[in-house]
Amino acid sequence: MVRAKTELEKSFKEDPNQSPYHFARGFIAVGEYDKGLSLLEKAYEVRDIRIWHLKVDPTLDSVRNDPRFKALLKKANLESF
Repeated sequence: MVRAKTELEKSFKEDPNQSPYHFARGFIAVGEYDKGLSLLEKAYEVRDIRIWHLKVDPTLDSVRNDPRFKALLKKANLESF
């Protein structure tokens, strides 16, 4: 897991213009929930088309009960789907 975090950080620093949604999934998968949720917020702000997967993406299961995640679902108008 440490190596995964290291590689993810390296990739993020080398090319921060990649999809924030994909980076969010990676950070959440390695337990970096705050960073992952911040990147999901950024994905919403930049209108990343992948945000539509927010409600059903299984890689986000570990943050579904977080109030920030619930607020993002509401803001993206995805809470009722």
